[in-house]
Amino acid sequence: MPVEFARLSSGHRITLVLVAGTRPVPTLWALLDISDLAAAREALRQREGKNVALREIGFWSASDRTLGDIANVIGEWAQQHNLDGAVWTSLPPKWGDVKGVVPTPKQVLDFLRQQGTGSEAERYIRKAPAQVRTPYRENIEAALG
Repeated sequence: MPVEFARLSSGHRITLVLVAGTRPVPTLWALLDISDLAAAREALRQREGKNVALREIGFWSASDRTLGDIANVIGEWAQQHNLDGAVWTSLPPKWGDVKGVVPTPKQVLDFLRQQGTGSEAERYIRKAPAQVRTPYRENIEAALG
């Protein structure tokens, strides 16, 4: 999936989000034992927490989908895996208070340096599954270890 560490989230975390046009990297996914797409969206919304609105849960099925490039990418992937539908957290990239802005690698590195070793931002990146080898992660590891 095209994910990147491109969202400055609460708690000074730099989180993974779907970013159209970025290099696809291995990601993890799980089956939901739910037969209804609306129920699957609500289950994911609840898992994500009280601050995530239903409109921030993307969805795809053969008959209905969220609009946009990401839904098309996920739809193609879902069909390749013989899935009837898919849901995902569809929070946009964000830097500072500006939604839709993808930070540069330099901005991310500068932020991590400013936060310091052991910060929540660093812990979040270190806890992300090792196989999620995004270009930003590779840049961070090369610069900061």
